[in-house]
Amino acid sequence: MISNENSVFFIAGVYGVGKSSLCESLSVTLNIQCYSASDLISARSGEFYGTNKVVRNAEFNQNILLDSVANIMLVHKSILLTGHFCIFNKLMEVELLPEFVFETLPLRKIVLLEADDSIVLTHLKNRDNKQYLLEQISHLRESEKEQALKVANKFSVPLLVHKMVYSNDDMESVKDFISGNGGKIK
Repeated sequence: MISNENSVFFIAGVYGVGKSSLCESLSVTLNIQCYSASDLISARSGEFYGTNKVVRNAEFNQNILLDSVANIMLVHKSILLTGHFCIFNKLMEVELLPEFVFETLPLRKIVLLEADDSIVLTHLKNRDNKQYLLEQISHLRESEKEQALKVANKFSVPLLVHKMVYSNDDMESVKDFISGNGGKIK
């Protein structure tokens, strides 16, 4: 059951893992609005990430995100929010997003989506026409998981680590976890 208090259900994962597609399905099924952290930030900062995925000022952007989510929560008590724990900086190095954003958001549950690195590479190539190195995606995925576990433990937020199979099973597993009907907590 979804709570009546302000709740953010955070759907995280590396670029190209399928966060947006899954979130759109969940939004319809659970009747909860879905937002993309990068879209919320872009709408206010004018910085569009497109295919390059490079962020100039992560901390500034996270403050924009917090303000945007606070405004949304004046209207919607519960939302799905897609985003990241880590991003690539302009040198294509993994940069951890500041923890204060996860402490400030009213996180109810975290879902970390994972997939084989080769599948993610294919998705990124097809979607963005950009080629990443397998090692880059692998390092980003490992860092994303490490940070998801750290944040979940530090702030006592239930976490589901879900390996994508790209079928309706993904939506059902995540829906069950979010709605409280099950799911694997790791």
